[in-house]
Amino acid sequence: SRRYAMAVVDLSGIEPAKPGEAGEDPCIACPLPVLDHLAAALKAASATKLAGLAEVLRAALPDVVWSQNQGYVKQGLNTDFINGYAYAALSTPEGPIRRVAPLSGFILLAPGIHYPPHHHAPREVYLPMTCASLQLDSGDWFDVRPGQIICHDSWQVHATRPLDEPFLAFVAWLDAADRNSIKWA
Repeated sequence: SRRYAMAVVDLSGIEPAKPGEAGEDPCIACPLPVLDHLAAALKAASATKLAGLAEVLRAALPDVVWSQNQGYVKQGLNTDFINGYAYAALSTPEGPIRRVAPLSGFILLAPGIHYPPHHHAPREVYLPMTCASLQLDSGDWFDVRPGQIICHDSWQVHATRPLDEPFLAFVAWLDAADRNSIKWA
């Protein structure tokens, strides 16, 4: 079995962003249709070994800002995808936890949404909280379960699609980068 090193990060010296300072994404005020699936995703995650993480996220929801990468809209991704995905940033240069790296947060995909094959310079880690199917490079799709750690190397092509339920995952870019640096494969 493979073992992973675990790092404990001291967050005591981190100053949260002040109200109105955290990234002024123009879509933050927009209603995001995928959020209609958030309750179902949290319910599914609560029935897994990551129930504690789901409860922490549920308790933090009044303070969590869900948004979208505006580069996706500008790049002309289809409306179904745009309506079926959102992310909630935790650590970014703008906040709420100010860090250049890792960039981290949660991603939510509605059932039936295919996050297209893409790649980027930062190495990435997914911690799925619900089930999904992933594809690495041009390989076969494979199912992942809550709690499995998925690592993508720099520039490794990867894609995601939920199974029967919404896909909710904690995601982190381990290296500094602009989230607009994503390239479609």
